[in-house]
Amino acid sequence: SAAVVFFDDSSPTLTLFCDSSHNVYTADLSDIGFDVLEGPGPEAEYDFFRKTVLAGVYADIEPAFHGVLDDLCSLLMSGDVAKFFPGGLPDATDLKWFPVGLGKHMLLVVNAEGSIFVLKKNIQIGKLVALDSISNYAIFMGLQRCLAVDAEKFPGIEANCVYYIENLGSSAHICKCNIKNRKVERISEAADFVKHGKQFVLVADRPLTIIHLLSSYTINIPDSQMALQQIP
Repeated sequence: SAAVVFFDDSSPTLTLFCDSSHNVYTADLSDIGFDVLEGPGPEAEYDFFRKTVLAGVYADIEPAFHGVLDDLCSLLMSGDVAKFFPGGLPDATDLKWFPVGLGKHMLLVVNAEGSIFVLKKNIQIGKLVALDSISNYAIFMGLQRCLAVDAEKFPGIEANCVYYIENLGSSAHICKCNIKNRKVERISEAADFVKHGKQFVLVADRPLTIIHLLSSYTINIPDSQMALQQIP
C-alpha cells in the first residue's frame, strides 16, 4: 500500500507500507533511497498508522494535531476501549476502528458487530469518552477508510449518524446508527454491494444515491499496480 503525505512542513513524502513485515518506507523529493522504519512493531500501532495515512486523515489535519493521533493510538493499544463493552472486548476480527478528523477534533470511531461508538480523548482525565452528538456532521465508515461530512451540504444524509458497512461475506449492506439514541437501521433490505474478486461493487439495479457513493469510497482502496505484475 502506498500514499503521498506531507509530514509537518516538509515536501511531499512517498510512504510505502509492507503488511507482511510491518516495515514502513519513506522518501521525499531529495532522497535517492528510502528510509526504513523497521517492523515488527505492535500490530495495532502499525495498523493505526497505516489507516491514518491511507485514509487521508494524516494529510487532512494540521501538524499541531499529529500529537492527538499519537494519544488516540496509545489509548487504543492500552485497552481503554474495553470499558464501552460490558460483555468484554470483542475478538480483534470483529472490532473495526478508524481515526477520523471532524472539524478541529480528532475522533476514534469503533464498530463491534454493529455497536458503534464515536470516541474522543478527554484532556482532563486522559481517557476516551463516548460522544452522543457530532452536531451537523455524519460519519461514513467502511472496510478500508472513514470520513466525516457536513450533512447540511448533502441532501438525504442524516446528521449525528454513522453510516457503516455490514459485511456478510459475499455481499454487504449499508447501515445507519444514530449515536444519540443508538437506533440502527439498514438503508435497504436488499444488499447494496456484492463481492467481485477482492473488491465490493455496487449492485447495479438501483438508483445511485450520495449515500451509496460515499459508502463505496470507504469500502475499497484500489490495489497497487505493482501487485498485478506478480500475477502470471
